[in-house]
Amino acid sequence: TYATRLPVIGPGGQSSVSWQVVALGPTTYILTIQQGSGGGTVPIAGQYSYQEGSPAVVVAIPQAGWQFDHWTLDGLDIAGNPIAVSMNAAHTVVPVFAAVPPQPGQFVSTISVLGQGSTTPETGVYLVPENTILTVLATPASGWKFDHWEGDVVGTNPLLAVQVTRDISIIAVFTLQPVPSTPSILPVLAVGGALL
Repeated sequence: TYATRLPVIGPGGQSSVSWQVVALGPTTYILTIQQGSGGGTVPIAGQYSYQEGSPAVVVAIPQAGWQFDHWTLDGLDIAGNPIAVSMNAAHTVVPVFAAVPPQPGQFVSTISVLGQGSTTPETGVYLVPENTILTVLATPASGWKFDHWEGDVVGTNPLLAVQVTRDISIIAVFTLQPVPSTPSILPVLAVGGALL
């Protein structure tokens, strides 16, 4: 709130001063939550408005194969999850995730795609116990076809089975299906100009 002086002209031209109190709304600040690599947040990445002095609580949620490491708040590293930001100004917060290191007897399997398509399990980084038979199915998107596997594996069968004995990269390669051409039908003129 604030007060302001208002001059008042009374009868006979005499002036006096009165005070008027004006109420202002609460001050608000914007919290910007940015997406981190290897996970997300609750609430999700975006901009949120908070009243001055109120706490903004953000939780970091790592993806499979990742773990929360720390926050970056306005460029400064902050430990602990969740984080409670005191909204006394505009702030920007970013979760930082780190890949989970493999345990003894585990290997990292990275599944990715080239082109338009998907895999089962979906693309990502997985910790797989040694000697596990890992199966991956490649499914092309509409208008595409599965072509072959790349990385540390080879083959043209969309269902891949590989024994994991070390860290491996598995890449499903999809290519555009050729558009079938339609034959052109042209009229044939016979002798004398009649169409056949």
